Parts: sequence; structure tokens; C-alpha cells
Amino acid sequence: MLNEVAALSYKGKPLVRSGDRVFLGDIAKDDYVIEIDLSDFCQSGGIKVSKKAKVSLLRSSSVIHRKNGVAVKSSERDGFYEAIDVGSVWLERALATR
Repeated sequence: MLNEVAALSYKGKPLVRSGDRVFLGDIAKDDYVIEIDLSDFCQSGGIKVSKKAKVSLLRSSSVIHRKNGVAVKSSERDGFYEAIDVGSVWLERALATR
């Protein structure tokens, strides 16, 4: 096997980072994904940590066809972990109602 790269996931969904944005969900297979925009950074133990995060539930088709997706739901949270917890619940509920 040649250089296999382990994909990151959270609660069984793919987790992809692009700059200060993190996407949760499978854009190719699922109807919805979560986008987390990280901002207001500080240093903690030599690591860049986000103090603010905007979490948004997006339709996958809007992410694929446009640069910025149209948010179905969004909220500001204090940090990445709060944002991903809220976002994962939104994503589960949105995918369960299809």
C-alpha cells in the first residue's frame, strides 16, 4: 500500500479544513453539511486557538455550485468545540428528516 492518509472524522462524518473554515459532512453524498468559520484567535501553549466560531448548516448543493453556501441555520459560538457540538446535532437532525 502506498502512503495511505487517514481521513479525519467526527461522529462518523468527514471533517475537512480549508484555511480558517472547517466542514463537517459528506458534500458528495449528504443533502446537508456544517461549515464552521473560525475567528478571533489567541495562542494557548504555542498553538493557535479560535475563541469565536460561526457555525452554519448548509445545503450541500449550494456549497458545490457557489463559493459561499446559503445557510439554513447559523449561530455564533465561543470556540471550535462548542460550534462542532451544536453543528453535529443540527446535521444529524437535518439528515434524519430527508
